[in-house]
Amino acid sequence: MSIGTVVNDVKGRVEGLACQSQKALKYSIDSFRHSGEIVRDGLQSLIEGHTSAAKEIFTSAKSGFEKARTDGLKAVVSSPVDYLPPRDSFVGLFTDTATVFSKTGDQLLQTAKHGFANVKAELRGETPVVHKVKASVHKSGTGARKTARKTARRTARKTAAAAK
Repeated sequence: MSIGTVVNDVKGRVEGLACQSQKALKYSIDSFRHSGEIVRDGLQSLIEGHTSAAKEIFTSAKSGFEKARTDGLKAVVSSPVDYLPPRDSFVGLFTDTATVFSKTGDQLLQTAKHGFANVKAELRGETPVVHKVKASVHKSGTGARKTARKTARRTARKTAAAAK
């Protein structure tokens, strides 16, 4: 074997490895980008759910305070729970938050697995498998808003009925 043949052989192998490495890097970057999108969607869902729930809870607390002011100290001392925001809004908010975290974590795990499988397949010289992306978790935060709205309306009706 001549030195020229060895050099050409090594050059061909290095070029092939360089091409595979670039493709593997592309799959890694795509996985990181997709992970960022999943986290962003989950965060947006949490922010929207918490913002609307906080507004509803504040409205409910404000109406409870106004009711306590009109009813007097004696009525508040005898039944203080009637003047607090409803527990359902807090429980619903916590449940929706846990659901969003769980779904986001599952999607991130799947993205990492698929990204690793694609990089591994590319480095082995196999064709990477294209995985479909699941639906976003963005729409799952609506439960807390609905629960908070219902309880705020219920509290407002009770306050209005008690004021009459």
